[in-house]
Amino acid sequence: MELSGDGALRGSLQELPSDLEGDAAEQVGILTASSPSSSSGCSRGPGLRWVAAATTALSALAFGAVALKHGHRAAGAGQRALGGEPPSLAVLDLNEDSSRSTTSVPFRMSSKDLPSLFCWLVSQTVGGPELNRHQGWWEENLVSEMLTSKVGIFACNEFTVFTDKKCIVNQMGRWGWPYVEEDYVPRPGEIVSWSLQRSTTTAKNSDTSPSNSWVFTAAWKALGNSGVLDKHHWVVKQDPDACFFPWRLRWHASQYPGKDGLVPVYIKNCQPFNSMQGPLEIFSIAMVKAILPNIDYCGNDAAGEDGKMEKCAKEHGGQEYMDVAALKDQYCLHMQPDCHDGNTLAFHPFKVVPGFRECVQQSMAAEDRYTEAAHPK
Repeated sequence: MELSGDGALRGSLQELPSDLEGDAAEQVGILTASSPSSSSGCSRGPGLRWVAAATTALSALAFGAVALKHGHRAAGAGQRALGGEPPSLAVLDLNEDSSRSTTSVPFRMSSKDLPSLFCWLVSQTVGGPELNRHQGWWEENLVSEMLTSKVGIFACNEFTVFTDKKCIVNQMGRWGWPYVEEDYVPRPGEIVSWSLQRSTTTAKNSDTSPSNSWVFTAAWKALGNSGVLDKHHWVVKQDPDACFFPWRLRWHASQYPGKDGLVPVYIKNCQPFNSMQGPLEIFSIAMVKAILPNIDYCGNDAAGEDGKMEKCAKEHGGQEYMDVAALKDQYCLHMQPDCHDGNTLAFHPFKVVPGFRECVQQSMAAEDRYTEAAHPK
């Protein structure tokens, strides 16, 4: 074990097996960091067993690490932060409240790791046999696939998942992610969600837009109160069904006003509507800090949480920047997005794991061609 420059303990993990075993190969996203919780029943299959080396406690704060599967990487400037080297660690970086954690990849302080990104999402949960939410199954499996593929929020410098109740995100039991008590302290190898302590199920407004602003407002306030955003340059909220490649945001940010996040900027991503669509919301840290003190009161006449946040940004002096390559969204373009593109940040929507995985593969192959052309050997 060693103490890194940012004060976080670093550990090591054994090499991961490359494939799932048995019927777990059919259960996409079933990742097992430790034995399944007795509160949620048995795991559906043997899954992927992660064996962590011994970790230590510092000042009674639990510390854990999660290995991410080794993935194919493009060389050169297009290489993403997690790299093509041996599997990296995701470090549970605890706040003063040791029962609530965010998770970060090792911060190597190289050009490909900057600017620093904090990314988050809200996921519905299965809710056990009593609720057995279909939307929860879809979203839990998509988030688990993100973790397996090292894309989405899990490829940012630091990330968290919000759920209705606290649960272990990198375990999949008979009834989805196992719920744990609100004062639960993560064990080594566990990624635990932040609890909103309220339902994340959304209704519809009269114009059929989601009536979900209160859910995301609660999440934004929790992030602001935690202080966890302060060390980052950009903050990104994504939807679970968005296929997002965060390292590309670092390329794009070099063209944004105030690429270091010190200028209040928000990114529009839908040219036909001249808007910021909810599947991918990007704000500079300066913009977030301007909005958060008044987030309960700004933009409340907007439809949907994305409309609220866009209006809040405008009301607080934010500079808008239209990035036409930020998002390929079916509801903006009126067509299913083509993932054969190695520069676009995100593609939406992909509601089931096979389609999500295919989009990752197609976009990564296109990125490899792009970077190989830009940096021939």
